[in-house]
Amino acid sequence: MLMDKKTIFLIGIVAVLGLLSFAVDNNVVRFFADLRTPILNDFMILVTDWLTVAVVAILIPVLLLWAWGKKKWVPPLVLSVVVAVGLTYLFKSVFAVLRPELGLIAAAGFSFPSGHTATVFSVTPVLNRGFPKLKWFWVGFACLIGFTRLYLGVHYLSDIIFGGLLGYLVGLSIIYLGAEKWEKWK
Repeated sequence: MLMDKKTIFLIGIVAVLGLLSFAVDNNVVRFFADLRTPILNDFMILVTDWLTVAVVAILIPVLLLWAWGKKKWVPPLVLSVVVAVGLTYLFKSVFAVLRPELGLIAAAGFSFPSGHTATVFSVTPVLNRGFPKLKWFWVGFACLIGFTRLYLGVHYLSDIIFGGLLGYLVGLSIIYLGAEKWEKWK
């Protein structure tokens, strides 16, 4: 069995919430637009920058995995990011959902699903294996990135939920499909 019943149940719940979120997408965008303040705006822009995401979710973990003798998790981490980003752009071109009109910053391309969120959630299953004691840090950082995208008005709630789900499933799949390969990479 690839996933335990708890994981399957949680993925199902997230998928249902994602479907329900389509009904409130515009209301959520307006809600976050009303919360904006100059200090929060600057913080959210800094956190959601691709460089910040790449350094915190990819570069630092790769360096730590390598330095702490957990090299077997480097290939699945990198592969998870590559596959998640590739699938995100494929889905963006298929669904072609325009971005919300209340965006605080300019964002190129289509909205659904969120590439930032898919990227950071794609590494969480791998990092949970490599650094199990830091599980909630990785999940918290991934949620923070999703939140910044909502706050800045460049994504709908459904973009975030399905981006996170896509990324997480990619990371899990890469771990399970390559389990024997990653063990040999010690």
